[in-house]
Amino acid sequence: MTRVFLLPLMLLLFIPTPAATAEVPIRRRAVDLIILKDGTRLLGAIVSDDRRNGTDLLVRQQWLSDNAPDVVARLEDDQNEADNAANPVAALVQQYIEQIEGTPKGSLERIGYLQERLTNLQAVPAGGNLAEFVLIHIPPRQVRQRLQQTGGGPGLSTAAILNGIDDVENRSRTEVLKELRQIPQGQLLTRLPQQEQQTSSERQAEQQFRQLLVVTDRAFGTTAKLILLNGDYVSERGSAAQIQMLTTKMMMNQVQSQLQDLLNEGSGLPGGLGGELSNTGADNTGAVPGSLPAKAAAIAAAENADVVEVSEMNLNPTAGSAVVRISMYHRGAPEDDYRLATSVVGRASGADITPEQKKRIEQDSRVQQVTTMFSALGSGGQQINRALSVGAAVEVAQERARAALNQALATSPTDAATAISIRRSELVPVEE
Repeated sequence: MTRVFLLPLMLLLFIPTPAATAEVPIRRRAVDLIILKDGTRLLGAIVSDDRRNGTDLLVRQQWLSDNAPDVVARLEDDQNEADNAANPVAALVQQYIEQIEGTPKGSLERIGYLQERLTNLQAVPAGGNLAEFVLIHIPPRQVRQRLQQTGGGPGLSTAAILNGIDDVENRSRTEVLKELRQIPQGQLLTRLPQQEQQTSSERQAEQQFRQLLVVTDRAFGTTAKLILLNGDYVSERGSAAQIQMLTTKMMMNQVQSQLQDLLNEGSGLPGGLGGELSNTGADNTGAVPGSLPAKAAAIAAAENADVVEVSEMNLNPTAGSAVVRISMYHRGAPEDDYRLATSVVGRASGADITPEQKKRIEQDSRVQQVTTMFSALGSGGQQINRALSVGAAVEVAQERARAALNQALATSPTDAATAISIRRSELVPVEE
């Protein structure tokens, strides 16, 4: 019996425990290092470094409290008491509620929703000790030594801290990079908010307020859903005949322009969205108009819409894949233009299609009309089968784009748990 248990017990001796794990050398870590004049070591992200004017270091508030309490005692906020007394977004929400009371927009449901958000904002100060991060300005004479990481690309230390990587101060660049790559591109924080350059965070407050209005108007206002097909916009409220006409036009153009590639086993996405889109859910504002085009804006205005969703698709019959993009536009008042709020993407290919989905698509009467067109133009069974796969892929891509849009809007900008809260302070020299 002794021999039976001896080997496993010996093997356990060679399994490293967390306490025995080797410490990551400072030059391999994801964060930067500042050593103060008194020898205190601060780990964070060097946001700016000027040997004459000083260094700005972004650190986690909790890490600072746990590891450098003496430094916490020496911090002096550069925001005045009025800035710390209330969240600046709260004043904007309060003013908006007063403006819409007694107007068509001032429904009980809408005002009640905004009142709840206002209560949350008033309960959480914008600055003060509740901040999750601290941006410390360190005068030049207070810095003894600095080590700014060069591996992993610029901004790695800032991204690692802002995205809440656990125990980031003690982990290697390799580990941190792996975790950052798991975050969807549209949700990845890579830089400080624009408040960094403003003493009272007015611009950031305005952005958060406008985001709150988008969420509110989508829930309680009117949303126009438009489809972009070959440069033409059609409302989902339009007649079935109009939608069918534009759909047929799109499919005919797709067939005529791509049939030769299809028969010759051509490859590559057709022009349009193909090369401009990134991963599912990514923000593609660079390829999307900043304001709603005139044709679409006219339809949206006729529907008296507060929010506009524009869906567009790109098909690749050769690969049996589809890309769907949904761009959301918003206007705060009837006299305003519709401005881009967010843009998301969904992708799908043949590997994402189940046999049940494909069969259901095949039995759809509208799809049967399209397959008839393919047959009339000389496509064989294999090509038609690919076309059916594209139809199923469109459904999946639409579902993924819709999920990405809902995820982008799910978190209220007024929730204290998700807002970026940064305390800006200066390190006061020790009296000698």
